[in-house]
Amino acid sequence: MQLATTVGERPQQPNRCKQKELEVVRYDGHRPASLGRSGRIDDGHLFAGVDDGVCCGHPSSAALNATSDYRKVKDHNSRIGVNRKNWKWFDMMDTDRQVWEEVAESMTDTSLLESMMESAVEDPSSQEETTEGFDERLSTSESLSSPSRTSTPTPPESAPSPSSAPRRIPIGKRKRGQQDVVAALAEMQAADERQQEWLERMEECRDRRFEMMLEDASEARRHEAEITRQHMEQTESFSHAFLSRLSQLVQVLSSRP
Repeated sequence: MQLATTVGERPQQPNRCKQKELEVVRYDGHRPASLGRSGRIDDGHLFAGVDDGVCCGHPSSAALNATSDYRKVKDHNSRIGVNRKNWKWFDMMDTDRQVWEEVAESMTDTSLLESMMESAVEDPSSQEETTEGFDERLSTSESLSSPSRTSTPTPPESAPSPSSAPRRIPIGKRKRGQQDVVAALAEMQAADERQQEWLERMEECRDRRFEMMLEDASEARRHEAEITRQHMEQTESFSHAFLSRLSQLVQVLSSRP
């Protein structure tokens, strides 16, 4: 059964010879007619031309031209941030496209079924949660579809294929993997020990260097004190000798008449 809903329909005027509008064509089934096998929206089937208010089952030249204009404006506005183009049908077609993408996303349940079967094989406890999520997606798709359209029965779940079943790891490979892990942990521990020893040696070298610097500083201070003491003794002896000579000279000068 084929249903057609006209978007932006205008009342026909007798003075106009031909009037072309855009409509969205829907089909009763698992997915819209404009949804391809890949799950993407086909603009050529989504926006079909209407001549004189009569619906066409296939895309007409007007629909193809409108789709081409819509794609050009959409690509231009997505590439360029400024100088955006405007078209009288752009907002309506863009809104309809977003609605159909949401419907198509909610109605493509093939990937959901595959993920549900894989999760059920890997973890049986999560099968109940996945079934609840699938029921929610089905209720969403039914609410978005037309009220007059009856809900279609869900396809029965097929048994998981042997390729999707989890592969068992042989015991030999598992043991080798455990041995590799143990060897890697032992190597990491040895590397940590070597690094700790190197840090301890560096700390000891730093302490010895600091002690040597202290000894050199104290030795320099002792040497400087010794030189100062000798200089002071020499100055003191020179002062005593000078004073003695000066006193002798004073006595000689005073003894003269």
